[in-house]
Amino acid sequence: MTDAEILARLTDLFRSEFADRGLVLSPCTGPADLAGWDSVRMLDVIFRIEQEFGLAFTGAEIDRFRNVQDFIEAIAARRRG
Repeated sequence: MTDAEILARLTDLFRSEFADRGLVLSPCTGPADLAGWDSVRMLDVIFRIEQEFGLAFTGAEIDRFRNVQDFIEAIAARRRG
């Protein structure tokens, strides 16, 4: 799975989570860029990503998540590994 394919799936997930069908994500998108992306929403997003991609993040991975690129890299690493 390419980074672009992961971003497309994350975009769909974020559109659903934030109830915004027009939402456009970039790898640089982070909590400051989306209204309502607070610590609770971050946990919801992480849980949904785990479900969508069939994986479980470690606590150390979760601590490093700062933007969409961090999600892409973690998912890609799991897909390769």
